[in-house]
Parts: sequence; C-alpha cells; structure tokens
Amino acid sequence: MFGMKKYLLITLALGGLSLTTVGIANARPHGSHMQKMLFKDLDLSEEQRAELKEMRQRKKEYRKDGKKEGRKDWMVEFINGDLSRNSLHDDMDQNFEKMHAFHKENLSEMFDFIDALEGEQRAQFLENIDDLKEKMKQKRSRADERREKRERTKSSFIEKLFSDIQLTSKQKRQVENIREMQMERKGDRKAFPPKRFVVLEEYASGSQSRTQILRDFNRAGQRKIQHKHEVTDLWLNLISSLDEEQKDQLVHNQEELREKRKNRKEKRKARKKERRERKERLDSERDSRE
Repeated sequence: MFGMKKYLLITLALGGLSLTTVGIANARPHGSHMQKMLFKDLDLSEEQRAELKEMRQRKKEYRKDGKKEGRKDWMVEFINGDLSRNSLHDDMDQNFEKMHAFHKENLSEMFDFIDALEGEQRAQFLENIDDLKEKMKQKRSRADERREKRERTKSSFIEKLFSDIQLTSKQKRQVENIREMQMERKGDRKAFPPKRFVVLEEYASGSQSRTQILRDFNRAGQRKIQHKHEVTDLWLNLISSLDEEQKDQLVHNQEELREKRKNRKEKRKARKKERRERKERLDSERDSRE
C-alpha cells in the first residue's frame, strides 16, 4: 500500500488536478513573497499587519490540518473492494464543502481588509495588483516554455499510469475521454489573469459587489465539484473494466509514480534549503562589511 497527498481520492488519478474550490480566495498563492508584493508601499498600521498575520496563520493551520485528512490509497481500496463508488463520492462532497467554506470565509476576510483600506492605500493596492499581474504574466510565459519542453520529451501522467498495461479498444477510448476532460479543466485553470486577482481588483475598484462575487464563487465551486464527480465516474468505470493482471500492473505503476514524486519533493526541499542558507550567508557577509 502507498500513501498519497491530501484529497488524493481523485488527485493522482486526474494527473495533478487538486480538489479545491476556485482559487480566487487565495490572497497569497506563492507564499509570503506574493503577499509582500500585494501589500507593498501601503503603509499598513500595526493593526492591519496583525490582521494579515492572523489570516496567514489560519490558512497555514488549515493546510496543515488538511494534510492529515482525506482518504488514502483510494484506487487500491476500490480495486480490493474496500471502497464503494458511493463512499468515494460522499468523501469528495464532504472535503469539498469543508474547503469551499474555508475559502469563502477567507475571501470575505480579504474583502473586510480591503474595506478598511483608506483612499491612498486602496489606490496603491490596485497598482500593486497590476504590477503583480505583469510579473505573473512574465513568469507564466517562462513556465509555459519549460512545460512545453518537458511535454516534448516526457510521457504524460496517464501514459505512465498505464505503462505496460495492454488496454482493449474500449478501454483506450475510456482513457481518451478522461484525457479530454482533464485537458478541458486544464485549459480553464490556465486562464490569465488569475481569477483571484480579477476578483480582488473588481472588489477594490467597486466594479463588483461582495454579493455578486460570492454568488459567482458558489456557482463556480458547484461547477467544479460536478466536473470532479463526472471525471471520477469515468475513472471508476475504467478501473472496473480492468482484469486482475491489469489491476496489479496499475497498482505497481502507481507505487512507482508515488516514489518518484516523493524523491522529487525531497530534492526540491533540499534545493530550497540550500538557497535559503546561501541567502542567509550572503546577508550575513553584507551586514559584516557594513
């Protein structure tokens, strides 16, 4: 048996799609650096800084708790008959409701924070969003180039998952249907500028009300979870059609993918630690010279 990431009841099978609500609630998708850019030159009061810190802490605790939850090894459990289709869908709904409620509350808190911004602060906030969108556009362009290069040289997730499995013509069509739905969602996620910036900008500028945004937020969330259920059923139908030999190979392939993912994560963590230590060393040397 092998463990998987948070909410991996469909994440691994969907090739990296995570079961999250629309990303507009996340005010700092790239960490504290992102938030520094978003609130740069706003001359925040101590109270405002404390409020941001509390929001960061609540989000940190939520992510930490989320890693401990979610069904593990869902595909193996389903293959072994320990997990039913209905139970899997019920878990998805429960996880979605929890995430949706948290992100909705987080979004409302961001709106409350924006409401408290004074005239010059709000103008600077809008300017920071413009700057951030431009920086992200440049970063997105470089990332797309790297992604295209990887896709030319590497097999897709689905190809790796079904490596060495002789699929029937019907099963191949099922895989292709899954791939098409996956690409459809992938295209939506690539929308630019990111929805979270559009929403914050619209609210701060007064072009959209809180009621309108939260209504759209709920609708988008329902569309997303409905799509997740549809894709999950496609996966379950495909898995149900596999014979015992195919299922054994599928589990083996999944274990290999999980181990490779674990190794990549450890390498990224080591590189991040090395960069942090190098930065601290350079900062210390600069301070000593001054």
